[in-house]
Amino acid sequence: MAAAIILLLAAGLRIWGAQNGLWLDEIWSLGLAGQVSSVTDIFFKIHQDNNHYLNTLFLYLLGNRGDWPGYRMLSLAAGIGTVALAGVIGKEKGRAGALIAMILTGFSYVLVLYSSEARGYSTLVFFSLLSYLSMRRYLENPRWPIALAFSLSASLGFLSHLTFLSLFLSLFLWSACVMARKPGGLKHLVQSLALPFGLPSAVLTVLYLGDVRYMQIGGGTRQGLWHCYESAGAWALGMPPMTAAGFTVMIIFFGLAIHMLWRQDRELIFLFAGGIVGVPLLLAWFNQSGFLYVRYFIIQIALSLILLAFYLASLWRRPGYAGKVLTSLILALYLTANGTHLIALYQFGRGDDREALRYMAERSSGHEVTIGGDIDLRIGMVLLFYSSLGVERRPIHYFTQYEWPAQGPEWFVAQKESSDAPVSPAFVKVAGHQFKLVRLFPSAPLSGLHWFVYHRDDG
Repeated sequence: MAAAIILLLAAGLRIWGAQNGLWLDEIWSLGLAGQVSSVTDIFFKIHQDNNHYLNTLFLYLLGNRGDWPGYRMLSLAAGIGTVALAGVIGKEKGRAGALIAMILTGFSYVLVLYSSEARGYSTLVFFSLLSYLSMRRYLENPRWPIALAFSLSASLGFLSHLTFLSLFLSLFLWSACVMARKPGGLKHLVQSLALPFGLPSAVLTVLYLGDVRYMQIGGGTRQGLWHCYESAGAWALGMPPMTAAGFTVMIIFFGLAIHMLWRQDRELIFLFAGGIVGVPLLLAWFNQSGFLYVRYFIIQIALSLILLAFYLASLWRRPGYAGKVLTSLILALYLTANGTHLIALYQFGRGDDREALRYMAERSSGHEVTIGGDIDLRIGMVLLFYSSLGVERRPIHYFTQYEWPAQGPEWFVAQKESSDAPVSPAFVKVAGHQFKLVRLFPSAPLSGLHWFVYHRDDG
């Protein structure tokens, strides 16, 4: 009954979080899906890092429906399934482990956020946990149906997002260490590993040869590896990375949990230490693009929550009431921290870009609404998408930075990352024209953009 209630609440949070307009990256993904003429084009012709194969395929099959929350159905289903899977995994540590794992994943702001938008991160987490669970079963009972389940799950993990590679390598390391201790010699070890890992390795090879080696980075804000990783560690607990405090708390929990594994299940250290710390940092270090975001470490966030659930379950099972009281206190603090960000998500969404366009259209002085932006990709793409829906009842003209008219547009839109403070100067001067800030459209953290709407004030 408790598990069912948690699952229903987690589902409600995700469905509620999906009830807002599409934001830049979703609109971009929808545009990529609309450019292809066949399913195979999704895998071999787009060559764009915003192409998350499984999600793009889903959008392609649904077709162009405008600003439609239904595009998020796949992510919603995967997000709800992730909470159920976490309960199954946590059951390894008893009932308490199952419920704690469901609480941590069900009410995680990061997991709720990415479970409620049409991108590949939600299915990535789902197939990551399913791959772990399948491999756990395979190591206990190495039969081909279980190996096939892992192979399919891992293949879909790669099709969800290529950052699945960090978990895939960690799972290989863990399973190789476990299998090496079993009788049968080197030949048996190679056969036992080839059975589950062969198909997903082939899928990755095909993706690399047909797409990844030609892939272009769509751009973004350059953030250092340490900044992103530190932020991901803080966000895993629902603590924004304003200081190093959140990351420090995460490190303490990680150390305590690894010590617990050392006493109870040492081989799992290869998976969790490798999957959370070693492999992703190594892969990110090799990534020379410089474009890193917290969401690229979402697998590590999910693994950290599973590891934390294992530790809290062991704490709960200790004799006496001290462990239960401490576990309850930690969970209460966790829910409070994440609840604060969830409130922001329901209040601001991912930035209300459609309302921003309506605001400018209703207050424009001319027949045509003329708008410029500080970054054409981030502003122009979104405005053109929403203006194409034809709800403003007057023509919308977005001027790129290279085609501004002599008198300038009437409106100017500036943007900032959602991780930045939503503040901007009261006046800006662009191309010889002065604009006055008249409205702010903030975004909840980690997705969306803050929009600052300026009106021409050459007066």
